[in-house]
Amino acid sequence: MESLPTDDVLTPEDELEQAFQEFDPDEELDIEVPERLAYGRTWQFDFAKGEMVKQGKDVVQLSGTDNLRQWIELALSTAAAAHPIFPDEFGVDEPDLLVGSAYSPALEAEFVEQVQEALLYHDKIQAITGFQVDYNEEEAVVYYSFVVQTDDEDESSIEVTSYGAAQ
Repeated sequence: MESLPTDDVLTPEDELEQAFQEFDPDEELDIEVPERLAYGRTWQFDFAKGEMVKQGKDVVQLSGTDNLRQWIELALSTAAAAHPIFPDEFGVDEPDLLVGSAYSPALEAEFVEQVQEALLYHDKIQAITGFQVDYNEEEAVVYYSFVVQTDDEDESSIEVTSYGAAQ
């Protein structure tokens, strides 16, 4: 085996050679792998205020189904192919489809189709069921709700209820 320079200054090549010489491929490594989060983790965003949610000076983190709920809200409020940061398939064709529109069965069917297409893009979402759209003409509000069926064994569904302005 070739001996490396003994002075205190090693070149990057010498450091690499030394590390290679010290490497034992038969040595068992004790590596701790963190528990996989089913839906990952993200920072909480308040869509109404347009800002991150903080607790003290720290931004609140979300994981599990709370993270998936936020992903759903973001997907439903983002126009597909409108932002280079997202894949073209992320979002809905017309996020404000029901805003300012008079009720019609065709408009409702188009809205349901866009929501289903947008949400089924997520690899954990298997189906959208129980879709309901209710127009309240007195309040000029559209309420909608649906259940998101996931492939997670522990949490099989998430109920989503929201509303938007109507005409």
